[in-house]
Amino acid sequence: MSSTATITLYFFQSDFDTFNASPGHGLDLPKNSTDSQGIAALRIFQYHGFSATGNPASYPGPEVIINPIDSNIHWTTVAQWWEVTFDVTGFSGFLPARGQAIHYR
Repeated sequence: MSSTATITLYFFQSDFDTFNASPGHGLDLPKNSTDSQGIAALRIFQYHGFSATGNPASYPGPEVIINPIDSNIHWTTVAQWWEVTFDVTGFSGFLPARGQAIHYR
């Protein structure tokens, strides 16, 4: 039986800006706290198993695409970071991505 949990990942705006600047990335991740399209496009890729490097291609298990509830993706002004909260089954590596499937393998 796999464990379940609610987790929160934290991202700086510069993390999303770097992603948005990469060629061929598709839909943008949030550009600011009022970017509802960017918030709606955010997905988290969960990679099961253990990886010594954190590279998505090095995880032995399947990838799961998580679509966090938009109201659980918010900018925290005081801390100056994004908080993305969602439920998971099992614990693994997590990476942000845009709404359409992308494969890192």
